[in-house]
Amino acid sequence: MTISLFKDIARTGYHSSIITTYSVDPAFYDGSIQYRLRSYGCENNILMADSAMLKQALLAAPEGFAGAGNRYAVVPVNVRGCFHPKINLRLGTDSATLIIGSANATAAGWGGNQEVVTSFTWNNKQDDPMTAAAGIFIRKAYDYLDSWISVSAGGSL
Repeated sequence: MTISLFKDIARTGYHSSIITTYSVDPAFYDGSIQYRLRSYGCENNILMADSAMLKQALLAAPEGFAGAGNRYAVVPVNVRGCFHPKINLRLGTDSATLIIGSANATAAGWGGNQEVVTSFTWNNKQDDPMTAAAGIFIRKAYDYLDSWISVSAGGSL
């Protein structure tokens, strides 16, 4: 089954998203990813990016994150080596979706490159073993991301 990242973020029912990336295109995130998320009701959006790559992106296009601090948060993650996970986690009142893969938050990663991604969905209205397993996995991903947000942003998010 082919997963389209653009089609997936068009699904409604989510209030929050956390997307991680190594390489980032600020204008693409601002004008495409977060714009679409907000268009479909996902208002609380966080982008976590490798701090060295984020610095390079900001030097190349300082105006790229036009809505940062207002429509979404950008969290630089500083680690020894590089911060390289590609996670797309969306949370709603009754459901959550986790996409893990190789796609960076760039136009090439989301549309031009051949990328590998997989998706897990949890819904509290479904009572089956696969949904329960997905819920456990999604919770672990959330805890992992929350630990980075707490360290990087000092708990301000």
